[in-house]
Amino acid sequence: MKALCSLKKNKGFTLVELVTVIIVVGILSAGVTKFIQFGTQIFVDTSSRDELLSSARFLIERLNRELRTALPNSARTKEGGGFQCLEYTPITVSTIYIDIPVAPENASDELEVIKFDNNASRYNTGLRVAVYTLTSNDVYVATNKVYDLDDDATKDTRVGDVWTVTLDSAITFAADSPSKRLYFIESAISYCIEGTQMFRYQNYAGYVGDLPNMASPAKKMLMADNIYKVDGEFPFSVAAATQYRNSTVLAKLKFSLNNEDIYFNNEIQVPNVP
Repeated sequence: MKALCSLKKNKGFTLVELVTVIIVVGILSAGVTKFIQFGTQIFVDTSSRDELLSSARFLIERLNRELRTALPNSARTKEGGGFQCLEYTPITVSTIYIDIPVAPENASDELEVIKFDNNASRYNTGLRVAVYTLTSNDVYVATNKVYDLDDDATKDTRVGDVWTVTLDSAITFAADSPSKRLYFIESAISYCIEGTQMFRYQNYAGYVGDLPNMASPAKKMLMADNIYKVDGEFPFSVAAATQYRNSTVLAKLKFSLNNEDIYFNNEIQVPNVP
């Protein structure tokens, strides 16, 4: 009896039992692995979707904010070589003028304007003045509607409610603005689609070929990635102002990443009037 009990105590697993256990463990492992992969894929897809949404919302919000401060009728598109750029001229500050030289009056380098915000960070040298710009050519082609301020701001007379602003030379404007609006403007800014990326250009010296001529590459900033054409069309179009509405910029944007597509159709109004 003692020998029989000893044999029972030392009995191990049979080969069939070991194989069965290995098969069961393998099946469980495969199931757990699939479950983890499925959960990981959901996380990756959700992260990709959030990344696309964040990028799209940032770009649209930035465009909305900047174009609302654009000089009237300065927004235009430039296409070529597979690229498209939306160019506009930002307003630094605006005011109402009392008197400006308008042809055929005598030329003058002084403008009388109503007191405005002359914060040093906004009103400074290097700005230009614009009056009654009706087309983009009035802004970007040499015309008698946009002139440079004098670099020496100390020549301005800022006393009382009527200030005298000095230009860098004696000039005459083409016409008066019906609303007597005068805008102080900065250099132009462009948003350009290059491949699947959108860049923002600032402080460039005109265009060379199809893209802005950058003297300082640091002023070229990546704004969004994974952008594609919708139905093969460029994303930006500009509708000029009419008698009944302000000018508008329509942006049709498609963001695509990891088989996730997000479409944005956004109409931006430029509220400023000449």
